[in-house]
Amino acid sequence: MSESSESRHPIIQVRHLARIDIGVFDASGAEIAAEKRWLDSERTELSLRVSRPPASAGIDPFNKLVDRQPDDNVIPVERQ
Repeated sequence: MSESSESRHPIIQVRHLARIDIGVFDASGAEIAAEKRWLDSERTELSLRVSRPPASAGIDPFNKLVDRQPDDNVIPVERQ
């Protein structure tokens, strides 16, 4: 996952349909939500409802996939 130069949204390159871990974390780093989602394109917008205010979220947050930049898999949550 990386950030595009035009925005602060993470981008993950998916060459085929893949079931990937999605995680949401609170300010202390505790897991609020974790689930697997099917991703089939480079740009995918996800929405999750959580029980506590989220501080960060990520795609493959537990670094199970081979990744050249594993430190960018989790980013701060943008509140709307």
